[in-house]
Amino acid sequence: MNNSSEETSEVEVEAAPPSAIAPYAIVQVQGSQYKVAAGNRIVINRLTLPEDSNEAEISLKDVVYLSEGQQIGTPFLRSHHVVAKLVKNFRGPKIRIFKKKRRKNHQKTRGHRQELTELEVLRIESLA
Repeated sequence: MNNSSEETSEVEVEAAPPSAIAPYAIVQVQGSQYKVAAGNRIVINRLTLPEDSNEAEISLKDVVYLSEGQQIGTPFLRSHHVVAKLVKNFRGPKIRIFKKKRRKNHQKTRGHRQELTELEVLRIESLA
């Protein structure tokens, strides 16, 4: 314990002006919603894309919310879309499913690995 009579100084933290906060969007992909900003990477369920689309840009058109001007879609904003690039397709960690019925000498073990896609968000564009 510190019994000294030192006063603690309070530090004032100023809130960043709204223009300094990076714009973000909420995008719906395959029924799930993700908050994305330029430069972010998101991991989603595997997208079925053509083989030659590794370097191509992907347009995510189902924008639900946009922080600039706080625009909310009903259900989507058709005036904006998010441009992303495919980083990699991979499989998630192995999950073990174990089922047992007591006193019946019945056991079943199964495994599952989810197919995933990693996307890098390049920019949020306006179509207007």
